[in-house]
Amino acid sequence: MADRGLDVLEKYDFEVKRTYKGRGVIMVDTDKGPRVLKNYIGSGRHLEWCAPVLEKLNESGVINVDAYEKNKDGSYVTESETGGRYVLKRWYPCRDCDIKFYDDIMSAVRNLAFLHKELMECEAEKQYTERPIREEYARKGRELARIKKYLGTIYEKNKFVMMASKSFGEFIPEVESSINFADDFFSGNHIEEKLCHGNFNYHNIGYGDTLGVIGNFEKMCYGFQLKDLYTFMRKILEKNNWDIKIGYGMFAEYDRVIRLNSEKMELLYIFFSFPEKYWKLMNGYYNARKSFFPVKNLEKLEKLIEMNSARKNFIATIH
Repeated sequence: MADRGLDVLEKYDFEVKRTYKGRGVIMVDTDKGPRVLKNYIGSGRHLEWCAPVLEKLNESGVINVDAYEKNKDGSYVTESETGGRYVLKRWYPCRDCDIKFYDDIMSAVRNLAFLHKELMECEAEKQYTERPIREEYARKGRELARIKKYLGTIYEKNKFVMMASKSFGEFIPEVESSINFADDFFSGNHIEEKLCHGNFNYHNIGYGDTLGVIGNFEKMCYGFQLKDLYTFMRKILEKNNWDIKIGYGMFAEYDRVIRLNSEKMELLYIFFSFPEKYWKLMNGYYNARKSFFPVKNLEKLEKLIEMNSARKNFIATIH
């Protein structure tokens, strides 16, 4: 990409000072500040939909985001001489979020809350919405049931298959409970869907001199903003053996900006109650070449089962 796509930079209204490789992108220093050049696959509809929202976020003075930049022809998508399609995004001098440090974790949550608060004031047509929670959990539950049935047909079982088969007894009841929790919650509560990041994790947050920098809004949609918080928290807690102190530190940081009332905590409880990482592991195994057995899968499953008591202890403190 570094060589094939650089000709598109001539189609933008700035002077290029230098380019260098980033993580899956090309970083571009220009006379108007840093930019990010990224290969683009898609119809462009979602990009056009979210671009005005990102521009408004940058005008807030509270958070910086990687808003899309139009080329000289007024288009967000630019085609190279070789037929590749690219988008250019604004960027800011910043350092990565380092989750080894408690303060960086808390800063990420605080900036997420800032983002959510600003998104509450933004409007866009509801063209992109998340799948209803109950429907999503039911689908994943059916997938786990299918995987369980498949494992039962394997004649010569390796260690992973034996451990996975046994693990269903612990995790499938959790799936069923999360579906029941969702049914009960949505029959009597209503939390309005707002614009969400859609894929918030520590790779998408950086820290500038004054403001946080949030990127990668490719999955922005209408949904429950708390899903962003849950997604970030789950990945942090999985790396910290579901440490309750870290978990409640994140709750407190978010609550300082956006109040986490009892209704919102109950929704977070539902999110955490679904064994998401277990489903990801089993679904990944099932969809891969099943004859190929990576030892890493076994190690992941062993660790997941080992940590599940700590996970359940954390969840129990929420409800």
